[in-house]
Amino acid sequence: MTQSTSQGVGLAFAIQAAKGSIVTNGASFHKIRVNNANLGAQQGIGRFPIEVGGTYHPGGSFKQWYAGAGNVTWAPRLESDIGYLLYMLMGSAASAGSALADGVYQTTFRPRTDFCNHPWMTARRFIPNCTPGLEQGEYLGDAKVSAMQLTLGAGDPAAMAMSFLSLDTGSASDASDWDTAMTANYEDTDSVILASASSSPIFKAVSGIDLGDGVGVDFSVPTIGLQLVIANQFSADGIRPELVVGSQQPDDAVLLGQTATFQITYKWKDPKLYRAIYNYGHASYAWSPTILKTQVEFEMKSPQLAGTSATQYETLKFTLARCGLECPQGITLMGGGFLTMIVTGQAETLQTAEEYATAVLTNGKNYTDLSVTYT
Repeated sequence: MTQSTSQGVGLAFAIQAAKGSIVTNGASFHKIRVNNANLGAQQGIGRFPIEVGGTYHPGGSFKQWYAGAGNVTWAPRLESDIGYLLYMLMGSAASAGSALADGVYQTTFRPRTDFCNHPWMTARRFIPNCTPGLEQGEYLGDAKVSAMQLTLGAGDPAAMAMSFLSLDTGSASDASDWDTAMTANYEDTDSVILASASSSPIFKAVSGIDLGDGVGVDFSVPTIGLQLVIANQFSADGIRPELVVGSQQPDDAVLLGQTATFQITYKWKDPKLYRAIYNYGHASYAWSPTILKTQVEFEMKSPQLAGTSATQYETLKFTLARCGLECPQGITLMGGGFLTMIVTGQAETLQTAEEYATAVLTNGKNYTDLSVTYT
């Protein structure tokens, strides 16, 4: 019998207290509506070679390891659950938040100084079945958020892809009540990020250079679409580096690196930004070896008001503290089209990890359970 996926759960997650403390209480999980979920058990298969002493065919196969991995895509909501995912992605939440008027809270998520304590999570998915008792429940224990890609195109809702990696994975012997045991309500589409409600990316002012809106002035970049990617590199990436003799699972997943990058399709205004990137000056005409660096801000909003405010909309503002700007494809002229230019950048290290990048979330949710104090 054909089975519909609509009654399934593509992603449910809960933050663990520590490595090894896999969450089993269904009421602790946040359930996310997703467009696509390919998340679950993975295993490595090895092959024996052709040997002398018999036929000229391979000897067989063997299992090397098992772990959890995969990805989900969803329309990101700003009302509550995304804060916990940002915490898992970035590494921490600033201990001080702001309690604004009318039940509005502002929370900052940022990289963690102590990378050894990057947070762990338990993830679940529920595979439905029309025949009672044949439901499938899978979990990923000791899991990490590997990456987030946020895409925003003019006129459209945002799309977010997130990938996960876990040391442990398994299935429930009886998952018939998983969906109802995970009691959290789904967030609706009212708080989805919309391009039409959001703001243009901002390139912060560079002294002596006109990026497009004046010399030494912030440039609100006319944009057709953008992608923002934050990626974590873990010691268990690829699984094999963390295999040890005597175990069929990766031993650990320590944070080794984190990168924040972006790509913007700039709706051409004039040559100033192009010259600034290549020649380090809006009125310069010779190539310069100096990289144009600036702070880059992305402010995204939903059409839903935060708390009981009549003016403050739910907002997510990513700030990459210092980025070197690039124009990797130059200027492309296309018959029957209009001028656009691809601008990319990667955030670079500063004095402390917390300065690298921040995600400030403004909504009606306080995250005191993440040890945030609001004043």
